[in-house]
This record gives sequence, C-alpha cells and structure tokens, in this order.
Amino acid sequence: APLALKPAALLPAPARAGIALVRPKSGRMADPLPAGVRRPVLPARESADSRLSESREVAERRAMQVLARHSARLGPAGLSLEAAVRLVLSQAQWAGGQAAISLATRWDFLERQDGLAAYQALRRQFLEVFDRTGRYVQADREVLGHFSAPPAGPTWLPANDRLSPQPAAGTIGSWIELPTENVRFAHNDQSERFGHGAKTDAGGSVLQLAAELLAGLTRPADVPEFTVCWHEGHWFCRSGNRRLAAFRLVQRFAPERFGHLRVRAVATDDIFVHGKDRRRPKLTTQMNGETCHGRWMVLRETGETVGCSRPGRPEYGADLLELLPFTELGPEVHASYH
Repeated sequence: APLALKPAALLPAPARAGIALVRPKSGRMADPLPAGVRRPVLPARESADSRLSESREVAERRAMQVLARHSARLGPAGLSLEAAVRLVLSQAQWAGGQAAISLATRWDFLERQDGLAAYQALRRQFLEVFDRTGRYVQADREVLGHFSAPPAGPTWLPANDRLSPQPAAGTIGSWIELPTENVRFAHNDQSERFGHGAKTDAGGSVLQLAAELLAGLTRPADVPEFTVCWHEGHWFCRSGNRRLAAFRLVQRFAPERFGHLRVRAVATDDIFVHGKDRRRPKLTTQMNGETCHGRWMVLRETGETVGCSRPGRPEYGADLLELLPFTELGPEVHASYH
C-alpha cells in the first residue's frame, strides 16, 4: 500500500515566496580597526571584496545546481522537496553568527527575483534531460556533467560485519529499540520515491523525509512504522526499506539524535527468504555482492548508495543535506525545534 507521508507542500507555507534570511540590522559589520587607522587597500585583482563575491557566487551556484538536480529528477514530487527546503530555511531565520552568513551565502537566490529565475531555468534544463532519457542513472550522470564541479563528500565504508545479539524469547511481535546502523536493508535497490505506480509522484521521497527529520519538521514518531526480522545473525528490514534509508541518512548527519530506531519485530517467513507465487523474495541484498549483506542499498534513479560512500560516488542525498543549515548548528539549536 502507498506510504501516507505528510508532504512538506501541505505544511504551512512561509509568509512570503522568498525566504527571509537573517542579516545584520545595518548593511555592514562594524569596522574593528581603531579610529584614525586606515585599512590597507589590496590590488584590484586581489581585492577582498572581489574574492568574497566570487566565493559567494560559487557557493550559490553549487546550492542551485544540487537542488535543481534532485527536484528535476523527482518530477512532480520535486516540488515537495523544494517546499521542504524552503521550510528548513524559514525555520533557521533566527540563527545568528556564521551559520546565518553561510545560509545567506548559499541560498540567497531563493529570495531574489533574478536568482529564482536562474534556478527555475536550470531546473527546466535538467528536467529536459530526465524527460528525454528517463529517470535512470545515465540521465542523472548527464545532469551531473553540467555541474561546475563534480560532487564531493567524505569517503567512508560501512561498519564491520559484526553480529547482533540474539533476540530474547518473546521478542517477535514486540516493539524493540535497535541502533540505527545495525538495522540492515533487505533490498539490493529501491526507488527513491514513496508509493507505487502512478502514486509515486504524490508520495514524497527519501531525501525529502531525511531533510524534514533533520530539521524537526517531521518527528520520528510521525513516520509510519516499519518492521524487522532476524536472519543469519542480523536484524533486516522486513518492510519500510525507504524509511530505513532516510533514517540511515540522518543518522550520519546527526548521530546523537537518530542513533536508535524503535521498530516492530516480526517472524522471518518464506516470503522474506524465498518469495512466493513467482514473486521474488524480500531479501535480495546478495545481488549487491557477498560483502554487502544488507549494509547498504542502491537508489535506482542515481546509482548512489545509502550506507556507504566511495571516491567519486558520494552517498545518496548527502550533497543537498550538507548544504542545509541543520548540518552546521549545534545540539542546543536543534533542541529548539522540538
């Protein structure tokens, strides 16, 4: 059955189309030099203002490209991702200091008419690629070829293949709490969009849910339950692999908030291991190779994984999440969301 998530588009919209970002009350910061001391003038080619302007343009272009890539690939569901990003930004209006400056630097185009027009033109350009080629890996690679710089991010491999403790008697049918990284994917791959068939466009996406969880717009308790089953010394996701993907993503960015999951344990049946009535089994992670064993899952539309990252192949969605304000603010700031 389709997943009944609350799309960000249905949440209260910001007060105006643009995002009101925090800036100093005056147009300039106070000059720290004592009275009578003149600031040295740099050569025009090395002007601090020109270097700062260039770095702002690079940061803004990066944010614009990343959001346009994901939104265009998601099609109609991309509008919900954009709405979620706008809500994340509006929640950060009160942030001060370097976080506010960084936020304004990256996302200022969303409140400028010319910037928004440039973003929409870029999204249309990327959308044409996906409409022509389909929402498959090769189309996403073509879009990435238009980026001013290739995607980057920390390289990391999944945790070792240690076994989980044997479940106690009476666990099956009960709610249990598990370390997020210890819950393994049953599927080798999965679509990034929730829902099935024609309903995928209205059901949101893994990336949208991850952004809403990190920003506190969606609480973990509001995410529909998913189940796990015990198999070969590990807990595997029996239902809800996409939801698990979102939680595994946010656990990477905020382990202190998403280090554990509350899930329901169910029996491991033949449908999970062998399938039934010519339908493939739920457990297909072996198709990713013998070293995977559920530690990561591939997102079909991009070929990227959730659960690990390799050189030149960053983890799915990390390029967007690392540019949003919740990746820069401390735990005391996150606490104010709840």
